[in-house]
Amino acid sequence: NEEILVLDKGPGVQMHAGGSHGGTTVAQWILAHYPDLALVGGDPLRPGIVHRLDRDTSGVLVIAKTDTSFQALKKIFQDREMEKKYMALVYGHLDVLEGKIDASLIRRPGELKRRAIDAETFQGTLPGNTRSALTYYRVLARYQDYDLVELTPKTGRTHQIRVHLSFLGHPVVGDTLYAFKGAKRKDVPLPARHMLHAMSLSFVPFGEKYHFQSLLPSDFKQTLASLDGTLVSSYDDEAFRSLFEGA
Repeated sequence: NEEILVLDKGPGVQMHAGGSHGGTTVAQWILAHYPDLALVGGDPLRPGIVHRLDRDTSGVLVIAKTDTSFQALKKIFQDREMEKKYMALVYGHLDVLEGKIDASLIRRPGELKRRAIDAETFQGTLPGNTRSALTYYRVLARYQDYDLVELTPKTGRTHQIRVHLSFLGHPVVGDTLYAFKGAKRKDVPLPARHMLHAMSLSFVPFGEKYHFQSLLPSDFKQTLASLDGTLVSSYDDEAFRSLFEGA
């Protein structure tokens, strides 16, 4: 509408230019289709962008089309009033089917990308570098060697879900940055990207509730289909079946 733009980002698409990335970024696509958004938010390199998804994370994004909606959405994220749900396939089986991960994140000293848990375990950590992070989760289905997990992050830290799941000892399948050697299985082909998908966003920006949902992409469905014969249990049949509905 006049205030917001909602995108379904595919895997392998970067938010904005940086490093050795090739191909069209989300920011470039926005400017090509909505050039008037160049000044929204005050940063032409991130036109209207109020939150981000990692390059290989697929799913739903909301973009501000005006400065009014930019400030409103920014406040919703800051106040933790944006309800976000993700789907992840992880190595191994979580100890409990439903719980929360309350563990602060830091940027690892000397590394630009990688985040870690517990600042006190890394020498050289600067004061104020620690960021609180909270993620709720529930196991949706269990395979012989994997769990399919629905996640609700209450904070929006960089790599939060990926770091939290690795911290529990169950990193996201295909995550080359946070999956430790012992987590990987040789009998299942490694996906071309990590199996993490932003399923939905729900928020109330102007007195009206919005809810947007992104269907599970084909590569994620194909990965689950390859594991179908090893399905042990579905803990929410309706939610599990809905992942495979739609085009």
